[in-house]
Amino acid sequence: MTGSESSPSARWSYAASGHGPRRDRTSSGRSRTRGSTSRSWPTRCTTTTPIRSTSSSSPRGSSRPTRRERARRVRREHREFFDSFVADAREILELVLDKYVGHGPVELRPKMLPLPPLRDLGSPSELAARFGGGEKLREVLDRLGERVYDAA
Repeated sequence: MTGSESSPSARWSYAASGHGPRRDRTSSGRSRTRGSTSRSWPTRCTTTTPIRSTSSSSPRGSSRPTRRERARRVRREHREFFDSFVADAREILELVLDKYVGHGPVELRPKMLPLPPLRDLGSPSELAARFGGGEKLREVLDRLGERVYDAA
């Protein structure tokens, strides 16, 4: 290391020349970039109004069922749909409904097959084989979606 290149004054003169960020020294001796936009964010929420209403009623007065209620209704009213599949396939459909309750209608698509907990049951091709192939699995998921959203 040569004397002027490694000294702090050489670094500061480089920054002061306009070729780098301008730096200032803080009272503790640490450097800080001038003009930085470091902001302290509030540590807790200060709003009192809820972001999303937790009631299942819409402003128009009609009652819309929650995802949990829809899944419960499908399991109760469409038992014959589930019973038409072998036990392994039924297990997959139950897990898909559970994921729907937690995450919404995006879980009723074949894209969710590589995600947990379905990933623990096998690869997407292995899961599709339980239904007789990928096309049949897509049809079953479409029919499940229709039952979830029919006359709710």
